[in-house]
Amino acid sequence: MSSRSTIARVLWPALAIVFLGAFTGSTAGTNQDMFYLSVRLQDPYNSDLETRIPIKVDKPFQITTDNGEIKNTISGRLHAPSGTKYPLTLTVSEWISEKSNMSDSWELQLEIDKPWSGGVLASFVYGRTVVLSKKKESATKP
Repeated sequence: MSSRSTIARVLWPALAIVFLGAFTGSTAGTNQDMFYLSVRLQDPYNSDLETRIPIKVDKPFQITTDNGEIKNTISGRLHAPSGTKYPLTLTVSEWISEKSNMSDSWELQLEIDKPWSGGVLASFVYGRTVVLSKKKESATKP
């Protein structure tokens, strides 16, 4: 048996183990960094629309959904936590047409699995509920 084939027999399994170890490690780290943002809209444009967005700290996100004729865009960025609170920059835009649309933005301080509720016009007309979670599925509707 040649020394070249012996090296190949030892080297290939070693490379496979290193590669699989690196891949598994990076996947585990990715899952730990993943959050899920639930945004619920209750207003004249969307009577009850909820969306759940996978997000990561310091990575901008944007999702666009259609609800009939209404185009909704939810965007923002989750920032690194300060204690138990995660700063979130959030913008919600709702469009029926160029003349009939609404956009609002907030700088929120969210805690894991604790809903934030608010809105414009004293929250009676435009309600928003936002929940940050580490769970992929929502246990209850916010």
